[in-house]
Amino acid sequence: MTATPVDFSQAQVQKILQRAMSRSTRREEGLTREELEQTATELGISREALEAAIEEDADERDVTEQRETWLAKHKRGLRGSFILYLVVNAMLFLLDARTPGGPWWFWPALGWGVALAFQVRALFHPPQFKSRRLTGRLGAQIQAFGKVLEEGAHALGEALGHGARALGEQLEKELKTRPEGPRSEDGLQRQRTPRAVQTERKA
Repeated sequence: MTATPVDFSQAQVQKILQRAMSRSTRREEGLTREELEQTATELGISREALEAAIEEDADERDVTEQRETWLAKHKRGLRGSFILYLVVNAMLFLLDARTPGGPWWFWPALGWGVALAFQVRALFHPPQFKSRRLTGRLGAQIQAFGKVLEEGAHALGEALGHGARALGEQLEKELKTRPEGPRSEDGLQRQRTPRAVQTERKA
């Protein structure tokens, strides 16, 4: 008889918990948020790790839902295109059979068939979807950051305006309060124009 191991690996823990939950009598009801947090605490999982796991699971479910919705819509469109393809090309074949000349019905059938082939290929290579919740969070963060920058620029502009006005008022006060002293003879001499000096010398 094999002894039960004392320590379990992470993969074994996940496998055992999944089996235990699948056999639980409450598997159809699920767990509430409080019960999930309590279970995580008992397992030694931090609240931050649990919140991150819940967010990742919600993002994955959102991406899966978008992919399934896209595939269902694309399949309906492909089914309608295929039916229309058969009907129209059957009519073209009958029309070609009743008119003289060589056969031509296969040319539109061939071109349309290539377009259908691309539609079928898209089913096996769907586009990459991103979580709308993640995109919304990033958009909200960018919008909040832009708002902070706008408020900072507005506050900086107001501060510069107040500083410029205060400096202008201070300079105006200093100019008004500065006394005007008597002008000296040297000052008057410097203010004379060269023509006036030459006139005085001639006199």
